[in-house]
Amino acid sequence: MAYPNSYVPTTTSKIPNDYYTGTGLASSSYGRPDRLASYGTPPSSSNSVPHQYPPQELYVNDSTLSQVASAKNGITLWLSKTEFHPGEIIGGKMRATFAKRTTAKSVCARLSCGAGVEWSTGSGERSVVHKAYTALAPPITVILQENQGQSFFLEPHRPYEWAFQITLPPDLPSCFSYKHGTHISYGITLFVDIPNWPDYKLAFPLKVHSSPMLITPEMQKAVDRRDVHAVTTKCCFSAGQATLSLSVPNTVFPFVDGTSIDPSSFPISLGVDNQSSRTIECVSLSLMGEIFMTTVNDPAKTARQCRIPFLVAGIPIVQNLLPGACLPVQPVVNFPPLFLRWNPKINVAEHDSTPSSFSTIQMPTTTAGHILKVSYKLVLTAQIGCIYALELAVPITFAASLPLPLAPPIPKSAPDDYEGMPPSAPPMQDGAGIVAPAYDLVSHTSSAYLTPYVNTGQK
Repeated sequence: MAYPNSYVPTTTSKIPNDYYTGTGLASSSYGRPDRLASYGTPPSSSNSVPHQYPPQELYVNDSTLSQVASAKNGITLWLSKTEFHPGEIIGGKMRATFAKRTTAKSVCARLSCGAGVEWSTGSGERSVVHKAYTALAPPITVILQENQGQSFFLEPHRPYEWAFQITLPPDLPSCFSYKHGTHISYGITLFVDIPNWPDYKLAFPLKVHSSPMLITPEMQKAVDRRDVHAVTTKCCFSAGQATLSLSVPNTVFPFVDGTSIDPSSFPISLGVDNQSSRTIECVSLSLMGEIFMTTVNDPAKTARQCRIPFLVAGIPIVQNLLPGACLPVQPVVNFPPLFLRWNPKINVAEHDSTPSSFSTIQMPTTTAGHILKVSYKLVLTAQIGCIYALELAVPITFAASLPLPLAPPIPKSAPDDYEGMPPSAPPMQDGAGIVAPAYDLVSHTSSAYLTPYVNTGQK
């Protein structure tokens, strides 16, 4: 679900007070609603969903983690994997060793999901750049450490670590990256909020597959199209007509990464009847893709839209079809197999040029809000002259059908033989008597779940 740019809510989940040790803070159970910090007022009750709270204790197995990113400020990110499906739990640790004593207000992890488009029109001084961005889900922020709004110290040359869990929203399009900044992206950002100073940050992109689409029998109906096109002379006088026929028994196919679609499961029949005084110089059949971008939610404003067609696969059918000749409707026997290879950094051949990966579909049919769409169609083309062509198209859907993996059960606490570790951030006190909370690495974990109507206004 896309949210307007003027309203991007944020979900923040706080660690319960009884996770602090040695600070004298009041303890309370985690089931209370005040454990979830929320700021602002929801725009309407229809946008709200019930609060979901994480379990009280979580255990993160270090043996499954590996370092996936690091920054010069000393922050590192550790995850068990970097490729996910919607609805999965992202579990990992933030580890840090700072070169100098750092004053912090909080330590946080944030998940962001968004899509953006960018293209330019014109050239030189008349060049215009068009941009748009939309949030695909509310940002989710997990507070890993704080001290009731007061600052605390992180000592130099001392290793710190914070465990976290964030659940991906259940309905998301696939990652996508195209030139000029067009993208669908997901990322984890770790940051230390430093008062009156630029925050320490580490951002890491995640690979996310599309949410699986349920293919119903109603969606798999056959399409049999027959269009009559007027044919004109070079001087735009009437020259008769031509009839194009295209038949496909199925227009919806599952997109399962690493598989292929054999021609036997994608039977195509076509025909051309040239009842004109002009020669049809070439009849061809192509599977075309299109990247559609827009900055407005109004199909009538075509000036702020961009369509980039690209060739996936194609074959010639007939080189010349003389006036009065007819190519009867018949099966196509030489259409190539289609290979399904998910490539988030899509590499396509624009404007009918020969693709580097011929007959390869790199993305499922994808929609990101109203600003970006990747679609496909089967096109029968009858070329007349140099620039005059008749076309008949049938939309083809490649529905993401990767099954959601079953997440392994997460133990509510550490194993019985787990002896624990010394606190990562021991109590410290400055001249004003402010004490930094200490954390037991077994219980010091946080989780955030989608609650798309609160807005923290955080940086």
